[in-house]
Amino acid sequence: MSLDLKEKGERRFEEIREKLEEAPLVKKALMEVEKELDVMDEKIKEL
Repeated sequence: MSLDLKEKGERRFEEIREKLEEAPLVKKALMEVEKELDVMDEKIKEL
């Protein structure tokens, strides 16, 4: 189950990253997304 959640998270991250590449503040936005992914990873590890 954790692997499935991770795969979904990675796919979602890729979708978000593709959209953010068109944004003017790409670097800052990607850093925010990476922080959120770190939080998600911690939550998945707790399961």
